[in-house]
Amino acid sequence: MVSGWRGTLNLALIGLAFIVGWNTLLGFIVSPSGIYDGSSLPDRLHVCGRTWTKGEVQTLETITADYSPGPTLVAPILGGILSPCPGAACTDVARNTPCDTVVFVRIGEDAYASYSLAGGP
Repeated sequence: MVSGWRGTLNLALIGLAFIVGWNTLLGFIVSPSGIYDGSSLPDRLHVCGRTWTKGEVQTLETITADYSPGPTLVAPILGGILSPCPGAACTDVARNTPCDTVVFVRIGEDAYASYSLAGGP
């Protein structure tokens, strides 16, 4: 029985390491802070296991005033499916801490397209 318990623990640790490594690798390849073509953005993104609906374009000043300390950025690659999940965004896993229900895609030097969480947190 001990080997079964240890085997399960090892498998869980390997899975966790894979997820952390995947998000870290994608963070270097797919930069959320990059500037993306605003005209090619999809109406919906799928990031962090959730669906986000496209909203309006805002400036950094407006975002910082409304969402302190600033925008939670995502990359829209393949509709966001390959985008690493930013730590502040709401995920498909329940938690007891607040999470961002709006994420942004940078589309210019001072232009950000907003995406609101579809459904509740």
